[in-house]
Parts: sequence; C-alpha cells; structure tokens
Amino acid sequence: MTTATEKTTVTALQTHPEVARARAALQRTLDDPAAGAAHAPLARAADALESDPTLVLTRDGQYRWDCLSELLRQHRLLARQAALARAGGPGKVNPQAPRELDALVVRIDQLVDQITAAARPDWDTPAHRAALAETVLPADHTLATIAAALRSAAGPATALAPDHPRVRELLALADRITGAVPARREHTLELLEARKLQDRITVETADSQVVTGLLLDYSDHHLWLHRHDVEGVDRDTPWRAPLGRVAALTGAP
Repeated sequence: MTTATEKTTVTALQTHPEVARARAALQRTLDDPAAGAAHAPLARAADALESDPTLVLTRDGQYRWDCLSELLRQHRLLARQAALARAGGPGKVNPQAPRELDALVVRIDQLVDQITAAARPDWDTPAHRAALAETVLPADHTLATIAAALRSAAGPATALAPDHPRVRELLALADRITGAVPARREHTLELLEARKLQDRITVETADSQVVTGLLLDYSDHHLWLHRHDVEGVDRDTPWRAPLGRVAALTGAP
C-alpha cells in the first residue's frame, strides 16, 4: 500500500527543478522546426524522462543530460549553418555544416540510447529510491568540509561568547555532521579486513536499510556487494555503501 509520504516523494521527484529543466530543454528543441532528424531521438528521451524522472537525479544521469544539453546547443548552431549551406545564399557559409549536422544527430541518437536504457519502470519503489539516494549522498570528505566551514563561521561568536546557546548549538551540529562518521568507518573497515571477498555478509546502514549479498570489494571509504537482495535492483548490479554509514555488518566469517 502506497503511503501519503511516498506519494508526496514521487510527486516531488516528478516536479524536481532538475527534471523540469531537462524537460524544458528537450521541449524547446522538439518545438523548433529546425530539429529535423534529431526530433525522433529527442522524443524518445522525453518519453524516457516522463517514465523515470530519476534519470537526471543520479551522478551518471546528470552527466548524460549535461552531455545531451551540450549536443543540443551544438545542434542549434549547426542547424542554422546547414540551412544556409543548403540554400546556397551569399555570405560566409560552412559547406560542411550539413554533414557535420548529420554526424551530430548520430551522436545524439547514441546518447539517447544510453539514457533510455537506464530508465527503470520501478523507479518509484522505496527500495530503488533508497539505492539511488545512497549513490548521491555527500562523501565523508564533503561532510568534513561542511562541518569545518560551520565551525569557522561560528569562530568569532565562539571567541566572544562560547557559552551562548546558539554558539553551542552550531558547534554541536558540526560535531554531529562528522562525529560518528570516522568511528563507523574505522570499525567497518576492521570488520571487512577480517573477511574475504565473495563472503556472504549482511549490511545495515545508518538509515536502517538491510542488504545481504556477496562482498565484491571494499576501499577505505566504500564497500560493494553483488548477488544482493535489494528489491527492485538487478542482483548483478553492484550495491555500494559508504563505510561511514554502515551501522552493522554481520555474516562470514
């Protein structure tokens, strides 16, 4: 049963500013009579975005849409040049523009293939959204930078009145941002070093997500599982968790 919170989250994703921006950029080109051969692949991209708005909310997705935006910018320029070249009018004309435009449309089509392949019919399931959220959460070093900036901003007030309630509140917030992360990361790393790759383990994250799978790999900051039980995510697609967000790790040995 879908809860009111889940419905609100789904609606927020569908109307997210990044989604609206991508949708508007596509529509501008689709409405342009000069879209030409690019219209068909861009229509596919628009359909994919409507079917899965999270396409522009992941790091990989944002990169693909940034690339597409750049190709659309180039398309607008080349389309005008190609029209002039075909018309054979006076003035400085790039005679290669039609050929370059055709090559650009091929690149757009190939990129749209990647975008549409990433669309998922289960994008609105809580499990899939949680898995995506894990990939875009700020890294430990980013949190450390935020906490340091907060302490620095509160520095003059701290020197003047260290016991002021707001000063203590801000410093406590900075401590909460980073305080538990290093300890959790170090503890998780110790647990991982006692295990072997391909061991079956169960990971519980700080936001209560529980995932069981085979230990594929780990670094100083992340671990990866495959053949996992994350609902709505392909078992062979590695699941990643920051070590600083691991609340518990159990299983072999």
